[in-house]
Amino acid sequence: ITGKTPSIAPNSTHIRSTTLGVGDAGLITIATPLLTLNNGGVITSSTVNPATGNAGEIHITAKEVEVKGMEPVSLLPSAIRSATLSAGHAGLVKIESDRIRVTDGGRITALTASSGDAGEIQLQATQSIQVTGSSASLSPSLISVGTNTLAYPTRKAFNLPDVQIGRAHV
Repeated sequence: ITGKTPSIAPNSTHIRSTTLGVGDAGLITIATPLLTLNNGGVITSSTVNPATGNAGEIHITAKEVEVKGMEPVSLLPSAIRSATLSAGHAGLVKIESDRIRVTDGGRITALTASSGDAGEIQLQATQSIQVTGSSASLSPSLISVGTNTLAYPTRKAFNLPDVQIGRAHV
C-alpha cells in the first residue's frame, strides 16, 4: 500500500473500515506473504462522531510486515491503526508475523481522541519486532496505545472534546 493516489488528492491510499452510526465498523482481515505500507499508505478501522458504534478489528497474518515512512506532501505517516473520534471504542489491531518492522516514522497505533476507549494492539513475531528511526520531519517510528489531543480545528470539525475522557489500557 503506497502513499497518495494522484487523482484523489489529498487522500492517502487506504484500506479502511469506518462507522458513522450506531453499527460497528467491519473486520479487516489480510493474509499475505509480505505486507508493506510506505509513503503514507494506511490500514485503518475507526469510529467517527456522531457514531456510537465501535471501530472494527484489524487482523494481519504475514511472513513480513513493514510500515515505513510518510506521505511527503501531507507528512502523514504510513500506519496500521484503530481509532475512535466518538463515543464508540477503537478496535483490536492483531498482527502475526515472522518479522514486524516499523521504520522512518511509520506507526502501529490504537488511540482515542474522544470519550470512547483506545483499542488494543497484539503483536506476535516469531523472529523480531523492530522499531527504528524517524521521518524527515523528525516524527518517530512507534507502536502505541493511548489518548491523542487533536488540533483545535480538527476537534471543532468532528465535535470532539478539548480533553479526552476515553481510556487507554496498556
